[in-house]
Amino acid sequence: MLRELCDKKAEASSIRSDVARKNVTEALEQAIKRISLYDRTPEKGFVVFAGNISKTDGGVDVKVWSIEPPELVKEKYYACGKTFVTKPLEEMLSEREVYGIIVLDNNESTLAILSGDIHKIVKTLSSGYHGKHHAGGWSQARFEHIIENESRDFLKRTAQHAAEEFLPLLKDLKGILIGGPSMTKDEYASGDFLQYELKRKIIAVKETGYTDERGVKELIDKTKDQILEIQVTKQRELMHRFMNELASEGKYAYGPDIENAIKTGAVESLLISDKLSLEEADPLYKQTVGSGTEIEIIPSCFEEGMQLWETFGGKAALLRYKI
Repeated sequence: MLRELCDKKAEASSIRSDVARKNVTEALEQAIKRISLYDRTPEKGFVVFAGNISKTDGGVDVKVWSIEPPELVKEKYYACGKTFVTKPLEEMLSEREVYGIIVLDNNESTLAILSGDIHKIVKTLSSGYHGKHHAGGWSQARFEHIIENESRDFLKRTAQHAAEEFLPLLKDLKGILIGGPSMTKDEYASGDFLQYELKRKIIAVKETGYTDERGVKELIDKTKDQILEIQVTKQRELMHRFMNELASEGKYAYGPDIENAIKTGAVESLLISDKLSLEEADPLYKQTVGSGTEIEIIPSCFEEGMQLWETFGGKAALLRYKI
């Protein structure tokens, strides 16, 4: 990575704008210096942010931050722009909310787990039935009965694997998404195939053209509104809980009291506005790693989120006990 940044610094000399060239060059120099301080790469990797954060036109205030993330960084990533790319880090620090995905028909099923914007295929199954059987000497009714049993057996087998994959995640499982190109998906969602705790978490059943990974991606795209609604509902509920605790002088903290609450291990849920600067949010993230604290990034695009920013300085907390 160090060599790559040195190459980027050399490339920066071709930037036409004097101001942009100076800002990029100085930011890269600071990043290179920070990385050079490491004798070895930390076990989970590290993240470096560097840039000119001056709020005045033409001003120069180049800052650099380095963070050792709570989870393994699996690939190198470099970005140069007007804002820092923090979403991957935010997802690591946020509560692990996941969705179970099942796309299927009578021939094939695919199970996947969606976490943030990333999905992972965890199981693919095939029934072995391709609709090419012939009744032969059997009666048509008997033949149809056999095919129906094969289909039900396959749906049951898919449900068994769904239980194996999704039940261990039940605490963080926010919903089950089901898709497929036929009526099979409706039969599966409404029938007695899924384990009852998983069945009650079904939030969407959608038509998809495929039952492989293409179907998984199509289903994710078609259920974005439902997932967003669940997330916003949860964020509003957290803000309402905070306001109720505030009104009753209960278990809450905001402003400068939050750091003390974190140090004493009292914070159950940390609510951070998406408008809070990285410089302010980073120390809070670092202090909560490993404490079991839920971190929720609250968008400012709805009323409660804007209230968090304007009234409470962009940070508030629900506590495990009153301090």
